[in-house]
Amino acid sequence: LGPLLASEVLIGLSIGVLAAIPLMVAQLAGVIAGQQMGLGLAAVYNPTLDFESDSLGQILFFAALASYLSVGGFEAVYGTLLETYRVLPLGGFAMDRAPLDVLVQVVHLGMEAAVRMSLPVMLILTVETAAAGLIMKSVPSLNIMNVGFPIRILLGLLMIISSLALMLEVKMEHVSESYELLRAWASGLGSART
Repeated sequence: LGPLLASEVLIGLSIGVLAAIPLMVAQLAGVIAGQQMGLGLAAVYNPTLDFESDSLGQILFFAALASYLSVGGFEAVYGTLLETYRVLPLGGFAMDRAPLDVLVQVVHLGMEAAVRMSLPVMLILTVETAAAGLIMKSVPSLNIMNVGFPIRILLGLLMIISSLALMLEVKMEHVSESYELLRAWASGLGSART
């Protein structure tokens, strides 16, 4: 009974990890943008994920959760679970069928999506940093540091608001690709039987 239980737990663990990565990617994009904006000090502890994130990361996490539900992520995960019952017998999952290649692909897609989502904020803040540096060098008596931090946060928030549609489009694309990979992995489990 122990090996059968371990086999079924491995299937659930594999599906759960692959399904959670797209949601974590949005939070990572928010953390990257928040760190650039200077919001890293305002950390929020998320007890469900046992992870500390900033408020921007939390907002993007919930936006990703909404996109997850809107593209049918819950149905995809449930369908994947049902597919494993169809293609695998009870206890038929082994470590050699672990979705390591799919995990690498999903993490790769996730890192690309996180950078694409946080790129507008990073670009505008790079321009702001260069402008602040030029102002500080040209007018040394002006203390730009007192004004620079609120301007940095304001510019970052304005860029997030203006590029929110683009960020959600990238997120929806990433969620769809990730769940297609998850479904393809579950469908291929039956053909990998020995």
